Amino acid sequence: MLSFSAFLQEKLRLAPERAPGRQWNLGPMRTVMERTGLGRVKLASQIVSIVGSNGKGSCGYLLASSLQNSGKRVAFVSSPHVLNYRERLRINGLMLSEALWDACYQKVSTLLSQLSYYESIMFISFLLVQEHNIDVLVLEAGLGGRYDAINVLDADVLMVSTIDLEHMDYLGDTREKIFFEKIQVARSNTQVFANIDEISWVEKARQDIGFIHQPLQMINVPLIKGVSPALLSLVANVLQRFFAIDDFSLMPTSIPYRSQIIAPGPVVIDTAHNVPAACNLMKQLVQDLGHEKWDVYCNQKTDRDLVLFLQALMPWVKAGHICTAPGLHPRQQLPIHLADWQWLEASKLNAPFPNRPAVVFGSFYLLQYLTEHLALS
Repeated sequence: MLSFSAFLQEKLRLAPERAPGRQWNLGPMRTVMERTGLGRVKLASQIVSIVGSNGKGSCGYLLASSLQNSGKRVAFVSSPHVLNYRERLRINGLMLSEALWDACYQKVSTLLSQLSYYESIMFISFLLVQEHNIDVLVLEAGLGGRYDAINVLDADVLMVSTIDLEHMDYLGDTREKIFFEKIQVARSNTQVFANIDEISWVEKARQDIGFIHQPLQMINVPLIKGVSPALLSLVANVLQRFFAIDDFSLMPTSIPYRSQIIAPGPVVIDTAHNVPAACNLMKQLVQDLGHEKWDVYCNQKTDRDLVLFLQALMPWVKAGHICTAPGLHPRQQLPIHLADWQWLEASKLNAPFPNRPAVVFGSFYLLQYLTEHLALS
């Protein structure tokens, strides 16, 4: 029988979620949840789901780590991963062995044919969570909400990180439409903590769904590199007002792959992969590290608008490099105003970086390549 890793490689090759005309729905996930009994049990004493355009992973990491440090047994389910699919589930901060994933997969392998790559990992993650006697399950959504795999579970708390224009072909062409797609993860008894200014949107959704809106209070906590004060306050609100935890020193002081310095210069890597996140990253780097201009090494997945991404970065670019690697944009002619950007094979990143400010971001694929080839831990 295939290992789960081999199964995922085949699922990625077939990519049923990319089939023309595919209609997204939760039917396949609900079916496998019901057939395995997962749909009739609660996987943890408390479930926190996180939706949004940017910052979901940071919020999840901070919340899960804080709860673990307070003595709770915590599972954190996230996406995507950088090096290995096993990164997507951590029990008290630790990945599970490949043997555990394989054993779980082999019990239900005949049920997964209708699930996407993402849904397959989420479903096996849920099965593994059930086996580990979890106090709090923290779930990071993928790109959506209404049809995201996390929506087969009833959340006690829903966190909304940010709402930006992204995946508009799936989610809608305005921020308001995108918000309403993502908020569908809430239930009538869910407590919703939303980091958005448009309170009228939240109120309209509350009237439709009936959730409990918890307006955010400004809570000052120590700054963490790569995380905005607003998101730190969002996490602090959930800790204090839902979990009754006031000790914010339980939060970690850094987050992997978020404004992480990997070499002198400084050389920074980050997971920012869309225009709003990239602009926020550059503003934060200028503020935190004091350098106005940077050597930028980036690229985007082929389904994203590379020109729009590069244009947005121009105020901070000293030298721009578009790094080619599998799954990212190949060499192509750029508009004349972007002619100074240089194409670079990602393998060239093996060479030492110049000893000046440099930042690498734009795609998890690029971070994966960099992490593997520079042997970063």
